[in-house]
Amino acid sequence: MVQQMGSMTVTIEFPVSLNFLVYAWRVSDRAEKNQMPFGWAPSGLWPAAERQIKVEQVWNVQLDAMAHVGVAGHDGQCLADPAYHLRELFAPGTHGDQAFHATWDFFVPWWSQSRNAYDLAAAPFLDAIRSGHHGISDSLTVLILYDELPGLRRDFVAGIVVPFEQLIRNASQ
Repeated sequence: MVQQMGSMTVTIEFPVSLNFLVYAWRVSDRAEKNQMPFGWAPSGLWPAAERQIKVEQVWNVQLDAMAHVGVAGHDGQCLADPAYHLRELFAPGTHGDQAFHATWDFFVPWWSQSRNAYDLAAAPFLDAIRSGHHGISDSLTVLILYDELPGLRRDFVAGIVVPFEQLIRNASQ
């Protein structure tokens, strides 16, 4: 969603790659705690310490790619070849391949529906976003995450990364 607000352009995006990172993190975290739905227990996941390193590496690559080709362009690339961009989040080997594809297959339908809902839900907060960044730049891209993923960088060349809940909290203060 792009909105012209006076002299400032605010773009709200719900990027597939970053939200998949959050989703994959949640799958791994729940698998570690034996809290997977439907008895699904994927193997092929990184141990916790290695997972944090891999997530951070892939996260930074994704943000850099978005800065170079734009968020929409990068989303298109990720949807066309998700394994190329996101497979490293899972351990090497057959089990990692299976865990990646199963997680991706659950994620994509959810993301496809959710991105429109998050766009609409973010619209009332555009004035607060604009006023919070007024004078910094003529344009701002806000990358919305469906949930928090702590410890990762939140800025990139064109804007900021923010969990939806934080967007609401900050806008209502």
